[in-house]
Amino acid sequence: MVHGCFWHGHTCKNASIPKTNSDFWTQKLRQNVERDNRNIIKLNALGWEILVIWECELKDDYLIDRLKKFLN
Repeated sequence: MVHGCFWHGHTCKNASIPKTNSDFWTQKLRQNVERDNRNIIKLNALGWEILVIWECELKDDYLIDRLKKFLN
């Protein structure tokens, strides 16, 4: 799964909560994270192995190594 840092609550510089309407965004993003966790649990129960790749990792060189390790 490739997750957008903001929408899926990553703890990087791309995922800061907006200053306006912050209560709404905090709740919305928390719900997104909870839904992601539920979906991962369901997929694992069906026999899927899940690798979460964060948007901010897409340009990192080590991502290729991570993918190779996961796929082997």
